[in-house]
Amino acid sequence: MNKKTIEKEMLYKLYIGEQMSMSEIAKELNISKATVQRKLKKFEIPIRDISEAKKGRSNGQEGTLRKDLDKEAIIEAYNDMTSMRQLCIDFDVSYKTLRKYFEIWGVEIRPHDVQTTYHNKVYKTGKNYRPRQAPTHEVPKKRKKNYGAQNKNYHHIYHRVAFSTYPHECCVCGYNEFTEILEVHHIDGDRSNNEPENLRIICPNCHRALTKGLIELKDKVQV
Repeated sequence: MNKKTIEKEMLYKLYIGEQMSMSEIAKELNISKATVQRKLKKFEIPIRDISEAKKGRSNGQEGTLRKDLDKEAIIEAYNDMTSMRQLCIDFDVSYKTLRKYFEIWGVEIRPHDVQTTYHNKVYKTGKNYRPRQAPTHEVPKKRKKNYGAQNKNYHHIYHRVAFSTYPHECCVCGYNEFTEILEVHHIDGDRSNNEPENLRIICPNCHRALTKGLIELKDKVQV
């Protein structure tokens, strides 16, 4: 139905007289719910609040709760210690809706620790349970403090180590005018290996050329 044909009398009859919800009116008139709300405000028809709108509506009435859920099957599965999360998956229902149904049906929800205790008792003693095992491969030893791969702040480590060890100048061309643009090069390419002998201070231009293999490092660097 065209939105221009919606009259105040018809909307008042559906919303006030027949106590239809905005969603039901939108479905009846083939318009959006937002259009219904906008028309109600335009015609100055008082809009019901949520609590008032739910009065007198049965639990199975369309627009409140779903009608396709099997109450007996859900309660039976829950009494068999099926978790609410698994029920949501099996019956294709949201957790919020399931809790709402349980409240209406008078089903008492188990405490979380009871469900967890049952889960651990069943699944951690079953044939499919595989306890966590120690790694069979050899675990590499950690490097010295602040030099090893166990520390994630690589940039702060190798920058501090290099600039506290070597002169603040490029080890290739000797550039030292603006030291804040100088970079740190890892000789073996491993950014977690921040031993002083693996680091060199270098300018950006020489760093790119060195990475591409166009130049080589000097043999001796004063430490």
